[in-house]
Parts: sequence; C-alpha cells; structure tokens
Amino acid sequence: MALANDCLQKAVGPSEPYEFLTVYPHNTVPGHNLQDKINSELSDGDTTYNASVLFKSFPFNSSYPIPVYTPARIERSVRNGLDPCLSLVKQKKAWEHYKDVLLNSCDKSIVEDISSSEEFKEKTRMNVHPNVALLTLHMEKDPDQHFNASYNWYFSGSNIEIINAGDSKFLIRPDGTTGEILFSPLVLQKNQWIPEIEFDAELRFNLKNCGPPCQVDVINNNALIRGKTRICQLMLKEKDEKIAIEQLCDITGSNSNPFISASLNNEKINEFCTLTPGELLIWNVSLTSPVSKLNLNLEQGNFVDSWGHVHYIGADTVLFADRKAIHIFDLRTNNNNKDNLTWPVDNLVEICEEISCCNLDNRGINYVGTNHHLLSLDIRKGWSQRWTHGITSSPTMIKLLHRNLQNLIFVASQRSDSVVLIQNDCEDGDSNISRVHPYLLPSLRESLHLARFNGLCLDHLLNSRFSMSLTGLSCLEDKYINVIRCTSIGDIFWQTLRSSGDDESHNSANLSNDDLKRFEEFEFKCEQDYKNSSQKSRVTSVKNTENLMDSPLLLEPWDIDTLLDESDDSSESAPERSECDSNSDEEYDFENTVSNWLNNYSQEMSAFIEYSIDEEEISAKPKTFITNEDSSTKMENHEAQLSPKEETKISDESSQNVFLNLSSNADDSIFSIQNTTKERLSKPIPTIKKKYVSGF
Repeated sequence: MALANDCLQKAVGPSEPYEFLTVYPHNTVPGHNLQDKINSELSDGDTTYNASVLFKSFPFNSSYPIPVYTPARIERSVRNGLDPCLSLVKQKKAWEHYKDVLLNSCDKSIVEDISSSEEFKEKTRMNVHPNVALLTLHMEKDPDQHFNASYNWYFSGSNIEIINAGDSKFLIRPDGTTGEILFSPLVLQKNQWIPEIEFDAELRFNLKNCGPPCQVDVINNNALIRGKTRICQLMLKEKDEKIAIEQLCDITGSNSNPFISASLNNEKINEFCTLTPGELLIWNVSLTSPVSKLNLNLEQGNFVDSWGHVHYIGADTVLFADRKAIHIFDLRTNNNNKDNLTWPVDNLVEICEEISCCNLDNRGINYVGTNHHLLSLDIRKGWSQRWTHGITSSPTMIKLLHRNLQNLIFVASQRSDSVVLIQNDCEDGDSNISRVHPYLLPSLRESLHLARFNGLCLDHLLNSRFSMSLTGLSCLEDKYINVIRCTSIGDIFWQTLRSSGDDESHNSANLSNDDLKRFEEFEFKCEQDYKNSSQKSRVTSVKNTENLMDSPLLLEPWDIDTLLDESDDSSESAPERSECDSNSDEEYDFENTVSNWLNNYSQEMSAFIEYSIDEEEISAKPKTFITNEDSSTKMENHEAQLSPKEETKISDESSQNVFLNLSSNADDSIFSIQNTTKERLSKPIPTIKKKYVSGF
C-alpha cells in the first residue's frame, strides 16, 4: 500500500485521490494491477526491489494498423461521416428528445385522469387531449423499445473471427453493410499468416436482408453468426478438394424480440444458447424450436437496460452478465434461486461503472470489462485481479490469446477506436500475476496521421474510413502476434506485435515501405470507388437567407474602404490610399463611413437569391415582409402539432381556433417589428465617437 501511495503522489501530485477525480475523468486516474495473491519473492522493506519485480516494461514492439483488403463499398452518407453502427443511437436520441417535448406539454393531471377514468376502462374510444394523442402516436414510432445507450451494444462481441478448415485458415468478416459474410483465406508464408487478396478464393454467405453480422462465435470449423433478428450456424467442409459452406441451423427473430448475445457449446457442438430481452434460450441444430427456456427473473435494479451477455463455461453451465453482476445457471435444474451463484461488481469499481463485455479463457478464468476496469473472476474463489484499462469509453470486446504460460488480453472499445493489451502470467495452476501495466496500441487515426506525414492519404475521402466505430477484433499467433480490426463499414486493418528482442523488428515509430505501399493502394481504390459510384451530387434545395440580412454586420474600416473603392467607377472620387492606414497611429473616426456604407447598400442587402431546381436559374427578388394573412396561416399550421394545456374534445370545432387570440397578438407584434425594421434601414445609424489605434 505504501508503494501505491508513493507512485500515486508522483503521478498526480500530493493531493488526495478523490480531489483528482473532481478535476479529471476517471479513466485518466493511474491504477496499479491488483492481485489477490502475491508470491513470496517480494521483500517487506525494499520498495525498489518490489517495484522491479512487480512492474515490467512492455515486451513488444507494435506496428501501426494497415488496411489489407479492398475498401468496402459505402454510400454517400457514410462517406460524409455517418457511422452505420451509431445510426440507431442517433435515432433513439432524437426520439427521446421529442418525447420529452411532448411530455412537458402535457399536464400530469391529464394523464392521471385518463388512467383513472371509468370511461377509459369501459370504452375502446374516448376523447382525449390533443397533446396526449400526439404522444401516443409518437410512442408507436420508437426505433427500438429495448435499446437506450450511448453506443450500439448489439455489436457487443466481435463480428470477425479466425476459423479453421483442415490445414487452412479463413477470416470471417462482413462485406460492408450489405449483409453478406466473407470467408477470406489466409496464406502461410515464411511462418507468417498473411491475407490473400484474390477474390476467387473467397466464400460468401448471405444473411438475407438481416444487416451486417453483430457477433461471430467460432469453435474449430463451426461458426455461429448472430444478427439482430437472425441466428445462423455454419460449418466449413471439404468437398472435392474444395472448401464449402454448409448451413446447419437458421433461426429468424423479430425487431420486437431481438437477439442480444449468443454462444456455442464447446463440448456439445450441436447446441448453442441465445439471449433475448428477459429470456435465455437453448437450441439444438436439429430442431426448429428451443430445447429449453429460462426466464431471467432477477432483481429489477440490475436491469439498467436490456443488454446482457451469455457464454458457456461448461457442458451444462452458462454464465450470464447484466450491468451490475455475474450470474451462473445450471441448465440441468429448474432452480432459479441464484443467491449463491451471483457475483456483483459494486464493491470493486466506481459507482458510475457498469459491465459492458465478458469472455472466458481456456483455463476457466472469466474476464469482465467495465467502464474503467477489467476484472478477473475465478468461480472457484471469486474475484482475483483488477486492471485499470484507461479507455475513454465502455469496452465492448475482449479477445484472448494463450501462449506458453501467458494470457494476452486484448480489450477494445467501439466508440474510441482503442485497443489495450494486458499481459497476465500464470505462475502455477491456481494463481496469476500481471507485471505489465495495460498498454494502448496505436490506433487507426495514428496510422492515417503518419501516412499523411509521408505524403499519402491526403484525400478527404479517407477521413470517414479511419474514424468509424470498431465492431470487430481478432488475434492470431504465428511467428509474430497479429491483431486484426474491423470497422463498422467492413474495412479490415492488420497490426503486428514483435518481441522487443527480435532482430527483425523495425522502428515502430514510422511506417515501413510495404506499409506505405498498402496505404497508397488503399487510397487509389477509395478514389476509384468514388468515381465509379452511380450516385451523382445535385442541388436539392437552397435555404432562404432573407432573415439573415435583418441585422447587418458592421465591417472593419479597411473592409468598408475597399468595398467603397471597388463600387465607385469614378477615379476622381477614389482616395489615393485608405484613410485608416495600418501603419498609422492617428485617430480615425470611421462611424460616418460605416453609416454611409449602410445607407448606400441597404437596398442590395434587402434582396435575396432564390435557386429554382426545375428551371435551373437564379433570380433576385426584393425582400418582402410577413403579412397578417401569412402569420395567421403559420399559426394554424402549428396548431395541429402542439395545442395549449386545456382539456378539449378532438371532435369539437372550437378546438380549431384555440390560437385565435394569440394569432391576433402575434400579428400586432409582427407589424411593429416591420415598422422598426423599415425605419432602421431607411435612417442612418447614429454615430458614436470612438478611437481606433492601428495594431490592436
């Protein structure tokens, strides 16, 4: 504990830790790797020796992520920066905002009167307040009744994986946003797996208008593909010396009951489980209906939203995670009492944290990710380790790579494009120790910046491709350690980790010649895809700029003098030089010049340009003011959207004129504004003596 306090004071200063949290975000707080058990090689009094034992430097040199496949075909909206993964988040926020507006326009007494009315219980039709009717119609337009988050948790878990088919390896990846899945072969060259670019060797599978895959789970040559409304289990088989895809199972859901998570059974390959809101379903590939169903009747406080995660930890044992705790289910019993099989995280993390991802290693250790920490859970003894991953947003993916006596844990976030590597060493059969702090790998934005530093990828078309959400993560070990990333539009980026003592490791601070060549090819293909796009840009509408000219903007003296010089055709009236010279310190009264300029150009400023798409011509029209008839028409149009807080019958004709008095008052105010505007444009602006000093 003394060592931790010393390191914390050196990092953040002598202030208390809670004072630091009031100034900086929680993810920036440095935290040591916490272990439940430390071996006996530590010394009680020698702090320097303990630091050398517990804290090691990062043992790898990381390259920058490089694009390896042809860029995915995207629409113009995506090219302009619209992330398809976050479109649901934006739609839900817009829907919530308008719902709050309608709720604020309805009195609480109106809703209570309707719910307690006997007429409402007996009749199927009744008269309600117009605002309540609008609210009812708006509630039916909910984009997703189960979703409410700042990121798209339907993509929790990776949508890319490495699958084996005999001696061959394939990378399962989405084909853009088309809903197709590609099985891209990997070739072994010089003891290193590299992607094969030839498209003839790729295998394709269509999800039939289900959208891009959200999660892929692989065991040997079996793959479970989860979409929002569809589940497919596929198997790669060799036929006539060729690899073919065989579909074992196909389950179709609905938007009202979507699939949130899915997992294959490692010991019973024909069995898998799915998670829907409130239900855990067990399926068999030979049956079209679930084998068993388990209702998740947990405490209501744990359900912050409908997110959840499931994976098998045994042949008949399933781990389920919600936002607040980890639960274990034994599928052989119908006992729903989970008091002794629940591990909450409240006492281990901050109050603002929630569980967002989970995974299981080959030794039965479950890794649980929260907003700021990564936790290690051994169901035989409970929580055992904790790391501070340092990612700015909630992690959504955890990938594990077991090598020798080490577990390499890759934690990735959807929103921040961050991938953190954590090394966890196994000392014996029962204990783990982590001597290396979490290390943040280079991101896609860093790769783009470095490529532009070398004079490549300068086209603006690449900005959106390197800033999309991260939806896929996978790792592969050969001569080196390969980290594969996938964005929400289907672009694949390859990254390599080499040991620090490797003689072949190049300078990780720069891109190699091969990397620069890949970037150049990727940029060229992006430009070709844009040129070959069938969608052409055209003007659909032009905003009316009439209101923007109501308040003329006062220009600087040098700008006014320049405009006056250009507008005057007579050379005699033009001054030899500007009266306000930038190199002069003399006082200059420029208010008269501003007033004269406004009087001369007030007529031109009151005109606006209107563009007609059909006639394709530009015409200047004088500015017209709002009349009584126009204003009353606009007020009547707004009446249908929002009515005053008075209970009236919809069928009553008097409800059509509720804004009659307001309309007349608004007309009077509009006429006063018009007179004021005319006087302001017809009279010169009064001048006020000011001083102007050049250089300030």
